[in-house]
Amino acid sequence: MKRFGTEYGGFYYPESLDGLDSNSIIYCIGAGEDISHDIVLAKKLDSTVYIIDPTPRAIDHCNYVKNIFDGKNKPVYDNRFGGGKPFDYWKLILENTIDSNKIIYNNCGIGIEDSIQKFYLPSNEEYVSCSLLEGMKGEKYIKVNVKKLKTLMKEYGHTKIDLLKMDIEGSECDVIDDMLKEKIYPKYLTVEFDLAFNGERIKNVDRCNKIIKKLQENDYKLIYQNHSDFTFARYLYYNGRPHGLGNRIEEIIILEAYAQKYNYLIDYHWNNSLENWTWNDCIVRATFDINFKAQLVNIIQEKRDERSNINIANISKTLNQDDILEAGKKILPLFDIKFENNIKPIGVHIRGTDRIGEGKHNMNEEQFNNIFIKIINKINESNYKYIFVCSEYEYYKNEFIKRLNKNIKVVVPTVNNIDIKNDSVDLFSLSLCNKIYLCSKFSSYSIIASIIGNIDLICNYDEIYENEIKERYKGKIKYFN
Repeated sequence: MKRFGTEYGGFYYPESLDGLDSNSIIYCIGAGEDISHDIVLAKKLDSTVYIIDPTPRAIDHCNYVKNIFDGKNKPVYDNRFGGGKPFDYWKLILENTIDSNKIIYNNCGIGIEDSIQKFYLPSNEEYVSCSLLEGMKGEKYIKVNVKKLKTLMKEYGHTKIDLLKMDIEGSECDVIDDMLKEKIYPKYLTVEFDLAFNGERIKNVDRCNKIIKKLQENDYKLIYQNHSDFTFARYLYYNGRPHGLGNRIEEIIILEAYAQKYNYLIDYHWNNSLENWTWNDCIVRATFDINFKAQLVNIIQEKRDERSNINIANISKTLNQDDILEAGKKILPLFDIKFENNIKPIGVHIRGTDRIGEGKHNMNEEQFNNIFIKIINKINESNYKYIFVCSEYEYYKNEFIKRLNKNIKVVVPTVNNIDIKNDSVDLFSLSLCNKIYLCSKFSSYSIIASIIGNIDLICNYDEIYENEIKERYKGKIKYFN
């Protein structure tokens, strides 16, 4: 964990800020005269940051920092800044200079209703922090415009928040309660629970504990605490299945789609507990390296003591084809792979003898041979220019290539940083093709490659595609007969 910002104004997150990028929506509510947290985050992510605070001195300070970034002002080393450590504060700010246009300031307060409300000033006029909650500060007040979090999001056109920081001097419990009622679920939530620790005349530890419990009931996990500062992540864990590569990536794509749609971070256990397993009397390997990454699903080797808190079948029902295809784009290889001149050949995957046998996903030898010949004829008739062929069985691959028209060029990708024979290479090669022909009755490997590439999978018609596979995978499946 790393602190983003000064000791006074910073909060802690995973150093890599997993699940966040330049497109993330970052709301920082409560600025005062230390916006180091907000600036460092924006610099790290190259993102826009929305800073919200009606405090008059906070408004002036944010404008002052923007003017410094624009070269219109120079830092003044006043003890008001950075919690009394102005040299540390300005050093951090200047090391993280950003485009001032990436700072969007809003001078409203955040509460549980849209209205004009009293904003109580601190008893000590040297302090900056004010509060909407009577008793947290002194008795003097100004009146400010207050908005619900949902209202502000609508004004900005946002449907979600990826990171929400709240340092709002006692109103945090009310705002979090309202946030959950409105089904607003940031991936990261950082809160200073001032109501429990820092009120001038009131404190309510029990209220804070109840809100923390409510967050946990909504899948938030406390990942760091520093006195009154709490960092939560909306987190799930899944213990993956110990079978084929395609099956595992299928699960990860479903989880990625769910995380994208409902703003989660998910840890996925890469389950190599089986060395191999038996399928149709064939010994099938079940141990694979992790050679790719997702965006919101963190793939881990170690099995956790905690139990999976996800039902894959249930969450899959909440997703549509667009959700799955968008998640497929987030599955990226951890090695370099491309076809020469970025051509997009026709892909062919020959799934062989372990699919010959009894069962709805399987076929007999005659069916396999018919599909094999049918695809060769279809490709020769179409007169494609380039083709990529892969199979677990070199014999079928070579026989297929021998039967192609001489003017069709068989190509292979250029691959670096991985063994060319690794299982992941063929899968990502297929994903780079224009379309994929499946030379088998069924293969999750081919389907997953087509989803990663957002391309058509061309297969032989079978009732299982209409009755099961289209609904299960939600890929772009078409038939060649």
